[in-house]
Amino acid sequence: MKKRLMIASSILAIGLFLIAYSALAPIAQWPPPTENLLLLGAGIVLLIVGVLLVVTELLESLLTRGQRALVDGLQAG
Repeated sequence: MKKRLMIASSILAIGLFLIAYSALAPIAQWPPPTENLLLLGAGIVLLIVGVLLVVTELLESLLTRGQRALVDGLQAG
């Protein structure tokens, strides 16, 4: 589970980096490797995927703990 959270965080960070690079490239007059809109689109997609994966992992962890507590409570009763 920690591995999936690390992968999701990496995807999120790459998405943020691409968005920041595409926003700063015209301001700093850096030569972008490709079109800025292409970088921005890829960054937004990666950002959304990363956020969805992080939220999914957090909810799964929360539900697993709740389910474990419920099973323990039922076994005790």
